[in-house]
Amino acid sequence: MQKQKVLLLFGGTGEEYAVSLLSAAHVMAHLDNHLFEIFAVGIRPDGKWFYYDGQVNRIAENTWMYDDAHLFLVYPIYGGVYLVDEAKVISPDVVFPLLHGDRGEDGRLAGLLDCLGLPFVGCGALASALSMHKHHTKLQFTYLDIPTAKWLCLKKEDTLSPLGLLAHIRAHIGDFPLFVKPSTGGSSVGASIVSTPEGLDAALSHAFLYSDEVMIEEYIRGLECEIGVFCDRQGMVISRPGLISTTHDFYDYQAKYIAGDTTLTIPAPLPPAITERMQEYARRAFLGLRCRGLSRFDFFYDQKGRVLLSEVNTMPGMTKHSLYPLLLEDSGIPFSVLLTKLLLGAVS
Repeated sequence: MQKQKVLLLFGGTGEEYAVSLLSAAHVMAHLDNHLFEIFAVGIRPDGKWFYYDGQVNRIAENTWMYDDAHLFLVYPIYGGVYLVDEAKVISPDVVFPLLHGDRGEDGRLAGLLDCLGLPFVGCGALASALSMHKHHTKLQFTYLDIPTAKWLCLKKEDTLSPLGLLAHIRAHIGDFPLFVKPSTGGSSVGASIVSTPEGLDAALSHAFLYSDEVMIEEYIRGLECEIGVFCDRQGMVISRPGLISTTHDFYDYQAKYIAGDTTLTIPAPLPPAITERMQEYARRAFLGLRCRGLSRFDFFYDQKGRVLLSEVNTMPGMTKHSLYPLLLEDSGIPFSVLLTKLLLGAVS
């Protein structure tokens, strides 16, 4: 069998650049080299694209862009990328776009790859855009009859007075504490818990640094669980819920990628009926949002017994600490097999 040429994209201009590097390095270490030939292309924070054929560990360490002997400027063109120094085109069979968050997972990259005629792993532009914009995601949940936490969406140009905003919050959500986060983006960047009205302005200002729209949600007390979904022509695999435990106030960026004290319990210790409800909501959301290939679904099981779908991640982290690969491994799909299925499924 001839090797499939894989253009593995990493980096990007968004806030989750560093996470993308860790995902790329972990994926490259586990891809089946008998089946795939990897062409790693990094996007620097300034937006320039480079083919990189140096050591994988330099990607994880974020020193790849200084490795001049192994760095070659490329431009995306129809059918592949143009290697400037050698005046030739790298034409892959499939692209693995391991960019997370804003300007990587929000539909724009998916749209570009579609326009370039390149098959790629993961969701298309519509599902990616809907899932990245949390306000519109929740509107879709409502349409699909999937419960979610009460919320408000604020724009930078909104002109509510502080007292008017508090009245609006109390009428539509309830009282403090509240959860504030950017409406776009991921990895909990810019998110915070607000315990009193006095802390609301600072939390909103912080969230607006990362998005022109901000979500205010009811703060959920309960268990935080995640479900991974994989889908190809052979059918859909919906994992058992995994329970997230962290010493942090919530599952923030530090807890996800730095602290190392977060644990995942699979399966989550939930009543069977609750597990089945989460899996049904994940299935319904995957199909309703028109997801493709893979997605991760974040849930709350609160103290009132509610199952609430919080967010959808259309390109879950693939780092050694990431939860999506662990959830699928529990479902009988080891990481290297998962990667093979994703890549072959994208070109079938």
